[in-house]
Amino acid sequence: MKKLCSLILACCFFVTLFATGCQPDPEVITLRPEIELIEGTGYSNEIGVYDNTVKTESTEVYNKSLFYRNGLLPYTADPGVFYCNDETDTENFGTYFCFGTNGNNSYSCMYSDDCVSWKWKYGSYVWPDDGWEGAYPFAPEIIWDKDAIPTDYGIDDDGIGTGTYFMFYTAGPSLTYNYETSRAGGHTTIGLAVSASPYGPYTMWNGVELGATIDGVNYAEAENFKLYTDYAEQDLSEVTYHGRRDGQVTNDDQWFNFAAARASLTFQWENKDSAGEVVNGTLVNEAAKYMLTDEGYLSFGCLDAHPFVDPVTKDKYFYVAHRSSVYITDDNDENLFPGFSSYVIKTLDNDWAQLDYSTITRVTRPYYNFVSAEAAIAYNEDAGNFNASSFKDGFKETVTHQVQKVQIDIIGNDIAMNEGPFVYYNKDTGLYYLTVSSGSYPQNTYCVIQLVGYSPMGPFRKLDADEGGMVLSVQLGGVNDLITGVGHHSFAPAGDDLLIIYHRHQDLKTNIHIRHPATDRIVWVKNDLGMTVMRANGPTSNLQPLFYGNGSTEYDIISGDATASAVAMVNGQKAYNDAKYINDGVIATMDDRLESHIKEFESTALEVTITLKFDSYRDITAIMVYNSRDFYKAFLDVKRIEMDFIKDGIEGTAYINNLKFDWDMNLQEVGDAMRAGGSAIAVFNELKVNEIRITIENPNMIEGYAGIVAVSEVYVLGKPINA
Repeated sequence: MKKLCSLILACCFFVTLFATGCQPDPEVITLRPEIELIEGTGYSNEIGVYDNTVKTESTEVYNKSLFYRNGLLPYTADPGVFYCNDETDTENFGTYFCFGTNGNNSYSCMYSDDCVSWKWKYGSYVWPDDGWEGAYPFAPEIIWDKDAIPTDYGIDDDGIGTGTYFMFYTAGPSLTYNYETSRAGGHTTIGLAVSASPYGPYTMWNGVELGATIDGVNYAEAENFKLYTDYAEQDLSEVTYHGRRDGQVTNDDQWFNFAAARASLTFQWENKDSAGEVVNGTLVNEAAKYMLTDEGYLSFGCLDAHPFVDPVTKDKYFYVAHRSSVYITDDNDENLFPGFSSYVIKTLDNDWAQLDYSTITRVTRPYYNFVSAEAAIAYNEDAGNFNASSFKDGFKETVTHQVQKVQIDIIGNDIAMNEGPFVYYNKDTGLYYLTVSSGSYPQNTYCVIQLVGYSPMGPFRKLDADEGGMVLSVQLGGVNDLITGVGHHSFAPAGDDLLIIYHRHQDLKTNIHIRHPATDRIVWVKNDLGMTVMRANGPTSNLQPLFYGNGSTEYDIISGDATASAVAMVNGQKAYNDAKYINDGVIATMDDRLESHIKEFESTALEVTITLKFDSYRDITAIMVYNSRDFYKAFLDVKRIEMDFIKDGIEGTAYINNLKFDWDMNLQEVGDAMRAGGSAIAVFNELKVNEIRITIENPNMIEGYAGIVAVSEVYVLGKPINA
């Protein structure tokens, strides 16, 4: 029956209701006035239906001072978004810059004031003609160091703003400069370019590499560099190799020193029994004791570099993903999956151009985890006083792929991936959240998962699906037919909001390699164990509120300021429902097997009324009633919305009858499945309102349905107090 109703609704125009702003003459008012909000009787706002047959922004008409939608933005995969907070840079302060995979032999960037609408700046970094780069211009990411002096890095100070910008990028070396040959197999590596401006132009860094002493050997020096390459038996003067003479890096050189990384991994493995001790002048990483296998003998093809500054210590860290193209065997003779793991390296002397390779540590491997049962129990009993250092010895690397659980490590094209690392520190929890992309980017199942740790160096514990490990994903085992392949990502601030910017396919079937950036909100939620975990209100393909925090709208989501309640009539008696999920700020978007801790408001009554009560009259202009993630619990439309308002000293009630839910936009084309994050939207003249009552009918009391009607969330868009 609902399917039939959905098809009927899909044929109807989405009617949006607006406030008239007209009031009866105060002298003749004898009863509390009621005003019906109907279209076009005093206000002409524009909000329309997205045409599902034409996926371009040019066909969309909606109020862009209130909403945005993740449409097909300019082609940029692997979006690395940087927010300029240099107050001395009057040109760029408060601007978002998005760098990504978008061209041949160069990197351009987009810029935006709202992290929604983007414009191009071309040619931020163009590979020099004599450079080592030969292919695969992937995933650039920049970071600003306010204390780094441009001239120290061989570039001129442009006089705009302070400090230096560092761009870390992925590229494949040309055949001329492919030092690893048979071991590398054409794998990518990391370059570094610098600029005095966030958008460039960037110049390849050519400074002196100080290197790091590993087991008494400095691998920045040319003769030592070759020790772990295929040139080990050759005189470097006899091959096409020009760099790292006395530590000097030239355009011929890949900035990331894979020989030093390989040497360090081998050293850590060989001395793992002395973890935490100094051996031959080099400190053996604490993490060495957690490792299952020696990875130093493998080629070290790298991609997806990510710089991170610890806000607690101000120390600088460099994260990178490494691909193993072969199976390797652990101490128990078990094959480990080939694919991408992620590593962290501390910088040398807190200089972004220098890495202390002796600190390299793997922080995640696909289908494996660092687990301490004792630590988990202690955390759950008293999270506020939990001290991770007491449980370090309890950590060990354990297999996850044989455990009968919902997997968040996804196999894609026979390769398991934990790529695209990004780190965020939550000062409220004291935890470092490491997020990585799982799966393979051409697949619909590409997603973002999370690990938690108490240090940027780890160990990081990968959260299972039932612990809230999934940050961003389409429906489990299904297909979101408008927004797919959501993965490689970054985070950016918007006032108090945290945004996740990720890429999506242009089209699941034919254009999986063409990807576009999309943006949604991050929320912090408690999982079923009481742990605070990160989660995206997405991925969405329908209208969402703009971000008040970056000034793109004058209206914020204020429903969290209200007290929520719900009441229904059951057998002639009032029944009160738990309404705490109505305005918790969390939109249910994924299969509940991936987020069992995310709850919706539910009712089994034939009709239920939800109430949001504010302590004072608030200026509001829109209400968004989010439907259930579950088709079999969804409402058809909103029967009635009532708002108690005051105008010119007169109190009254404004109401909307039969607010339509846009089924054409929010029902997937195939199957009984909802598109994530859809809502019934009412936009009206600004009203001073202190109470909102929303009445929903339950259409699901039929065979084969849940007998439950659910509402995921109610957003009220209004002006914050003291705005």
